Amino acid sequence: MRKVIIIAGATGNLGGKIVNALLAKDAEVRAIVRLETDPNKSKFQLLLYYRRN
Repeated sequence: MRKVIIIAGATGNLGGKIVNALLAKDAEVRAIVRLETDPNKSKFQLLLYYRRN
């Protein structure tokens, strides 16, 4: 059974490199992404599913 790895900050420079390295090792990767960065608005989070092409 493969473990699911959850990455926070996967859309950033370092996080993106980590996701790519994990995918290269055939890992199952999920990313938590903040949809709204304006402090005056609600902050919603989205769980992204990454898969190797």
